[in-house]
Amino acid sequence: MNFDIKYWEFQTKKLLSPPLSYPQGLSLLNFFQIFQSVWYIYELAPIPYPTPLVLSTALDNLGWKAGGSSFANDAFYAIDNVLKTRWSTQVPQRPGGWFLVDLGKKHQINGLRIHLGRYVADYPRGYKLEVSVDKHTWRLIKEEKAALPSLLSFALNNKDPLFELYFPAQEARYLKITQTGSDPVHFWSIPEIEILTPIR
Repeated sequence: MNFDIKYWEFQTKKLLSPPLSYPQGLSLLNFFQIFQSVWYIYELAPIPYPTPLVLSTALDNLGWKAGGSSFANDAFYAIDNVLKTRWSTQVPQRPGGWFLVDLGKKHQINGLRIHLGRYVADYPRGYKLEVSVDKHTWRLIKEEKAALPSLLSFALNNKDPLFELYFPAQEARYLKITQTGSDPVHFWSIPEIEILTPIR
């Protein structure tokens, strides 16, 4: 069974009491190590796990270019196929930062996966995803104002949890993710990004 994770958080300097529940397969020790001094309480309710709307595969990232609103020279690390490297804002999350991928040519795309690696807490707290074929006219295709953490993915694979977005197939060359949420502690990081295309 898969679960929707609804959560509340607050800062604490010490462990006052354990959470009411936490994802199966994730030890309480690791749970608090990952999220440092932030205490999360989870309520679990069944929903479908995020999956592509149609059978899909990852595009080859050869020839891609990437940029960001800050530390643009590090954007390449999000497409270098090395999970230990990353692009990051290097400051706690706040609205306005963005990350851009140029696929080199137009493709049909229907999703993306951000591989978080050891930076599982650095998922975007809110985002909007836009695409373009010419870098001038943009279409908003997905938006979340309070994105959920990737704990279910972490429970399945704690070495490479995923932050996943899926949507109806769009023609695009450029993808732009803009950060719209805030976090007082954690950066926004993209260790590796994977763009999906439908299998025909």
